[in-house]
Amino acid sequence: MLWITLLLFVLILISCIADSQHMPYAKQFLLISMILIMGLRYDVGRDYPNYVIIYNEPYSYKALAVEPIWQLFNHVFRSLGFRSRIFFFLTAAATIYLYYKGIKKMTSHFYIAMVLFIVLGFYYESANIIRQFLAMAILFYGYRDYLDGKIFRFILCGLTAALFHSSALIILPVILISRVRIPLVLLALSVIISFVCGTQLLDIAINVVLPSIGNMIPYHYTVDDYPAGYSSGLLKVVYIVLTLTIIWLLASKKVDSKMTAMLNMVVFGVVLYNTFFLFMPARRLYLYFFPFIVVLIPECMKYFTKASSKIVMCIITFVFLLFLIKSNIGIPYAMDLNFM
Repeated sequence: MLWITLLLFVLILISCIADSQHMPYAKQFLLISMILIMGLRYDVGRDYPNYVIIYNEPYSYKALAVEPIWQLFNHVFRSLGFRSRIFFFLTAAATIYLYYKGIKKMTSHFYIAMVLFIVLGFYYESANIIRQFLAMAILFYGYRDYLDGKIFRFILCGLTAALFHSSALIILPVILISRVRIPLVLLALSVIISFVCGTQLLDIAINVVLPSIGNMIPYHYTVDDYPAGYSSGLLKVVYIVLTLTIIWLLASKKVDSKMTAMLNMVVFGVVLYNTFFLFMPARRLYLYFFPFIVVLIPECMKYFTKASSKIVMCIITFVFLLFLIKSNIGIPYAMDLNFM
């Protein structure tokens, strides 16, 4: 998968240069390329085999466990003679398109945000938790409407997202409080407390709030259960340092309501990540919030000089690229063009 990352960087560079020369469809070229790479993947992603079963075996336990809209989706395309390839292609196309549009709506630093979207691993993670990532993409896309005060439209986005993954119903009320101006000191304390007391908070969540889960699932995994680098304690420290640095940077600045909301979203994500670090099913919920960092970081660059902002962006990109390389090393990439 390392050559895929290199290819994506080249594609972003080509698109950026073409855009600077006012060539038409420069950004669309990047979008289509990213969709083709992810949509035509073969046997890439932790849940890839499961979704092949879900598509091909409609009466299996796994197929009956997904939301009804997926069962309808699979039934329609099976009836038309399509293989499971159509499922992976269309979900990748929808997910990447929605993040692409959301990024365009929320920041003028489009190409910086796209680089961050890749090096922070969100692009690749969309191949792992497919249904949930599509729900996340819908909420990400609709968040600008929420920032602009179009609450009803955003709630419709949330309800639509819940059709594709029921966890969106749990997350929607939390997102709706993200415009509240929370004191930065409280945000910083939340990050620190969730880091120091994450295991204790998890015990409370599992054994008090959801006691049945504590009996059914062995939730105390170790670092060895996850890919190297990604999901390790080291990455958690990097998340915390980066988030606290952003909070510190904004503490002395006049921050508008939109940046405040995006900062809240990032902090919510980090707190969830820290709290549910040892419980993967719940830890995934942080991905509803933390991807907003790809638009928050570029917006923070206005507080630096032009030279300093370039240095800071290079450091952030390099650090997360190291984690990305560690997590993707040894993972092969194959392509499948057979839709029928």
